[in-house]
Amino acid sequence: QLFIDEFQDTSLEQWNNLQPFVEEITSSGGQVLLVGDAKQAIYRWRGGDIGQFVDLYQRGKKQEPGFALKELQTNYRSLPAVVDFNRDFFTYCAEKLGANQRYKDLYAASGQDAHHKAPEGRVEIRRFEAEKAAEYNEQQDEDLIALIKELIEKKGYKAGEIALLYRSKKEAIRLIPKLLSANIPVASAQGEELGSSHEVGLLVDLLRLTVDPLNTQAQYGLVRY
Repeated sequence: QLFIDEFQDTSLEQWNNLQPFVEEITSSGGQVLLVGDAKQAIYRWRGGDIGQFVDLYQRGKKQEPGFALKELQTNYRSLPAVVDFNRDFFTYCAEKLGANQRYKDLYAASGQDAHHKAPEGRVEIRRFEAEKAAEYNEQQDEDLIALIKELIEKKGYKAGEIALLYRSKKEAIRLIPKLLSANIPVASAQGEELGSSHEVGLLVDLLRLTVDPLNTQAQYGLVRY
């Protein structure tokens, strides 16, 4: 038996290296189970080739000898609002893919039903327009802080029930001081660093001023605190 998860991120080189094992297993009556989701392919930058996953999917859909296709129709992880959004979003994408029939069929068949029937859950997309990245970040951060405050003060959520996901560590580090300044508690590896503490920053600025009373950066730090 051979089981490969997240197959959509497998590179051609990796798959070619596995071919001898696949042939040996299947020729002796064994099974090879490939699990993946083409919509979640994120490793193209290191050789991941979604095309081979799509090709195998199509062969299974045609019921070629030796292939069996099993599509998971029920989502046991997410609430209905998230599942419904994903289904509608990829259905829309399928209609916009034009002549790329392989991906169009794959996206069109990606709909799932939610196992959980609770009405909770929410998906919202917000758009910000700015000429410079700094302006965009500022708009995004201010909007996010306002949203978090609304969830805590008006919706009854606790800070520990809110999670923020970012593309990069750099973006998260940029936001942590702003959250702390807004009296929003933060739990993160970066947030626990001494450099993220306002009190530690105050002590550092005081020490800088004892050495150089004209240090404008340290003076600004005291005023900001």
